[in-house]
Amino acid sequence: MGIGIHTGPALVGCVGAELAAGGGKTRVRRELTAIGETINLAQRLEQLTKAKGGPILLSEATQGRLRDLSRLESLGPQGLEGFEGQVLVYRARA
Repeated sequence: MGIGIHTGPALVGCVGAELAAGGGKTRVRRELTAIGETINLAQRLEQLTKAKGGPILLSEATQGRLRDLSRLESLGPQGLEGFEGQVLVYRARA
């Protein structure tokens, strides 16, 4: 299991659709979701845990909001698919 954490703006809301339920009835399927670049970067960090031995990786934006940095290990700049340049990544240690 791996966890990627990034801090930033995201669009959060309930999306849904009406679906045919048979017998002339419909049902509404709703789902709470978050979208945006912040979510995408967190997902890329989660994928990076497999290569970097996670289990929890954080972006520099998240590291900058923490009070206690003693349990973080810098993995340095990392290239993430879909993002230009490098992202400074930290691993949370137990």
